Amino acid sequence: DSLGLRPKVPWKAVSLALVLTFLGFVAIASGLFVGMTGSADREHGVSLLVVGSLMFIPGVYHTVIAYKAFMGRPGFSFSAFPDV
Repeated sequence: DSLGLRPKVPWKAVSLALVLTFLGFVAIASGLFVGMTGSADREHGVSLLVVGSLMFIPGVYHTVIAYKAFMGRPGFSFSAFPDV
């Protein structure tokens, strides 16, 4: 703001975004591992990839917004985060 004070950071929402990013990454890595091992569980690997992507994409999106808002970049604010 105009006084140079940082806005209140919604730590709960930011931590949830980080958890989504981490769990999505783990699910994608597991899906790739299961799918590439040549086992009969290839469909499990695909389902892990889909679920991992559904977690990873919004997690990274909100993590990047939080990082840029925290660093004070113009056009980014914590108002994009819901009250949790």
